[in-house]
Amino acid sequence: MLKRMPSYILISMLAVFFLTRPAFALFEGENYKIGGDFRLRQVFFDNIIDANDDTDDQFNFFRFRLRMFGEYAPSPEFRLYTRITGEPRYYFDPDYDDETRNEEFVFDNLYIEFKTGTDIPSTTRIGRQDIVQGSSLLILDGTPLDGSRTIYVDAIRQIFKLDNLNIDIFFSQVESDDPLPKINDQDLLLTEEDEQVHGIFIKGNVSDTVKMEG
Repeated sequence: MLKRMPSYILISMLAVFFLTRPAFALFEGENYKIGGDFRLRQVFFDNIIDANDDTDDQFNFFRFRLRMFGEYAPSPEFRLYTRITGEPRYYFDPDYDDETRNEEFVFDNLYIEFKTGTDIPSTTRIGRQDIVQGSSLLILDGTPLDGSRTIYVDAIRQIFKLDNLNIDIFFSQVESDDPLPKINDQDLLLTEEDEQVHGIFIKGNVSDTVKMEG
């Protein structure tokens, strides 16, 4: 069976020994970075769909998430960032005619970021980006239907960082069918319907605490 596996999957399995950090810069200059990361997962479950032992519903497959990023920052006040992501899957069970699936690659990050404000330091970020807030419990995944391949939203975001207080204001949306160009487009849906999420997230440290005595 291994002889039928595509060569890029075998290469990806070897890459796990070299890309040991979440984001690895392969090329880096004074104002640019080019790199990527790799994640390998095996998924196995049996009798989980209908709880019927007589049904052959065993699943066993590998997930190969590959991401390549590019960053250009000509000054400390401006940054352009883009990332291409794909997560091909190789199935052992069920026994499909084509064992390799989900071979679509998309732009899951594409934004500009610039520093704003003088008296109050702040950052403006516009474009496709990941927003994770509230220990990943309140705000995390804008694209749930593709698993953990992507989590992005298309957003306008203003971030204020004070001495003991961070304020994140954002206006975001996700379209169920990605409007940006794709590599090997396979019409993979991202959400059940187009969605919009807007919010303000405030995080700070309380220096003075009140002790209850009794």
